[in-house]
Amino acid sequence: MKHVTKALLILCPLLALLVISCSDNPAVRMRYEAEKKLYQADKQTQRLQAFGQNLSPEQIRQVYPAYREAVDFCYSALDSIDPLAFPHETNELKYLTYESSTRLARLLLSAQQYDSSIAILDRLIKNVELDERQLLPTYLNLGQTLQLSGRWDSALVVYNFTINGFFPPVGDDGTIMVEAFNLPLHLYRMTAMINDPAAVQKEFDRARLYYTDLLSQYPGTPLASASHIALADLYEAAGMYDSELQQLSAVLDPAETDYQSLRLRMAGIMAGRLKKYDSAISIYNDILNRLDPNDSTAAPDIKFRIALALLDQQKYEQAREIVFNIKKQYPRFYEATPVPQYTVARSLELQGNWRRAEQEYNLLIEKYPNSDEAMMAHLNAIDFLKKQKRQPEADLWYAKADKYLDDIALKNLGTAGEAKALFYRAELRRRAGKLAETAEILTSVFRKFPDSEPGRRAIMGAASIYRENLNNPQKADSLTEALKEHLARETDVAQKKDLFAD
Repeated sequence: MKHVTKALLILCPLLALLVISCSDNPAVRMRYEAEKKLYQADKQTQRLQAFGQNLSPEQIRQVYPAYREAVDFCYSALDSIDPLAFPHETNELKYLTYESSTRLARLLLSAQQYDSSIAILDRLIKNVELDERQLLPTYLNLGQTLQLSGRWDSALVVYNFTINGFFPPVGDDGTIMVEAFNLPLHLYRMTAMINDPAAVQKEFDRARLYYTDLLSQYPGTPLASASHIALADLYEAAGMYDSELQQLSAVLDPAETDYQSLRLRMAGIMAGRLKKYDSAISIYNDILNRLDPNDSTAAPDIKFRIALALLDQQKYEQAREIVFNIKKQYPRFYEATPVPQYTVARSLELQGNWRRAEQEYNLLIEKYPNSDEAMMAHLNAIDFLKKQKRQPEADLWYAKADKYLDDIALKNLGTAGEAKALFYRAELRRRAGKLAETAEILTSVFRKFPDSEPGRRAIMGAASIYRENLNNPQKADSLTEALKEHLARETDVAQKKDLFAD
């Protein structure tokens, strides 16, 4: 008890001094009040989010006043104190204004109140002196919100300003500002998805110039190395594989930890894109020879890559021999993925040995029912039998595939498994010439799974069918606009996941 009393005797004067200090210093008092308002708004949001990641419209209406109050108080506090007399408190209030405004803008964005969200961000940029680590995400949020609101031209103005304003994209601490650095490549990829040739070329030229400028102005720096990789990614997305190889070769250094991964990427380009199989296999063998003899992770993977290269060279027996050796030496690798089993079946099919190929495909479907390879097996069987003019057998496989994909979709409702099953069902309809039904299924895939790769591929495929096969350009344009909106929202959703992390 004496110890408690003694501690209180020491603590009480300190608390009293703190209270007196706050009451005598209006800047400290206002900073404390702003911090408390933002904290209370965040706690209210966290309580609501305990029942789900995304806030409902009703929940947004509940927390909106708390954030609005925090923002308004922060601006009022900044206006009422002298920054020269209270520089430390002023900087803290600027930070709190940035945090509360960003939260409010994203809250309004999630409610699709685009104009209000834009106004919040615009006010922040114009009235608060932000540091570069705050200014960059604010500009990106503004660009994304403009894009979501349908003002693509205005969004591009903001994106262009961001690219130019943060050049070189290096912070005061010397680290690369990744969001600014990746923006030209991101804009190209996004534009390429919506199939506007003139816009795609413009964004490609801008991205290539951006990264080549960084290379010429900052040689021998981490920025230059990153620019080589970014250019490689750009050329890969554009299908310029020789140029991609040149950029990867420029950063190939045995002393770096990513040396072997870059070589594997280069070999993959040679085999999969440029049909330079012997060059690729030479790289794979060299990497194999450098591995620890007891390696059981990288070795089977590289050997399997060699088998795939041999398969593409129509050396079917050699490819199968390697796969069977992998099965003996590395059974865990073989069983962990359906790709080796698919490779065996595919090699037999391409070789014309349908009896054995069908057996291997059926085994694949039985062992890995939810896999892409099992779904592709059905399509391969139909294609092979139709080509051999064995229509009754092809019809049997079609009926089998239809039921199989329906079962997979039902068993995996709401998951990636359903998305894949629907995508392959659309491919099944397309092979039967039922293009209107194909487009409808593809549209449903995107509607249900807009965040998935099958979803994005599906809506692009549906738009292409409506435009090129069904003479419905209006429907194609509406789907393209839906994809544009989602691509804008995609980055914003990723950011909102961490909105209330603090």
